[in-house]
Amino acid sequence: MDFLLARNTNENETETSEAPGKLISRWTFWHIDKFKSKNWEQNLAKVGVTTTWDEVQGLIDVLPLPSQMSHGEDVCVFKSGIEPKWEDPANLNGGRWIVIFKVYPINNETGEHDIAWVETLRLVMAKEEGGLMDLVGPMRLVNGVVLNRRGRDLVKISIWLRDPVIGHLETLEVGRRIKRELGLADGELRYEQHSANKKRNSRAPAPALHIL
Repeated sequence: MDFLLARNTNENETETSEAPGKLISRWTFWHIDKFKSKNWEQNLAKVGVTTTWDEVQGLIDVLPLPSQMSHGEDVCVFKSGIEPKWEDPANLNGGRWIVIFKVYPINNETGEHDIAWVETLRLVMAKEEGGLMDLVGPMRLVNGVVLNRRGRDLVKISIWLRDPVIGHLETLEVGRRIKRELGLADGELRYEQHSANKKRNSRAPAPALHIL
């Protein structure tokens, strides 16, 4: 799939192709900057609430893109009323689809990870042709999206899902759509349950329930 991300370095404007207008849900943007003197909750800052794609674009311009982030920095975008943590009741029994990008910084240029981040936001917030996927389709399971910068060369994008009512068929459908829209290769997308992450005692990845 071809993506369009136009970022003017002078005017600091970002545009996406086929951008929707009014959003189906309200989405809250959060930013986490890693200060060792503070705990996670103290580092978590609410940036703004969006109801239109224009407002989303405005916050995309304010917050750093993946290529501009520092180690330990996070950007979280969740449906309003849901906090970006496993303990939130809406997230508790769910999981996340994860894709990891290797960053090759060249003069801080926009890379595939920057494009993938904006396209992921468009995907989870947009209306589907012929219906409202947020209300009746599998994408309604999406609670939020988290962007992590880890180390000098790793960017992780994860799409957080609530616990599906009818098993994991809809979870898989969400994963297939993410893979298709982001143009990912086989094996690049993995699904982890939050419960597995909470139980692990090391920095090793939690076991994947699904790999696409």
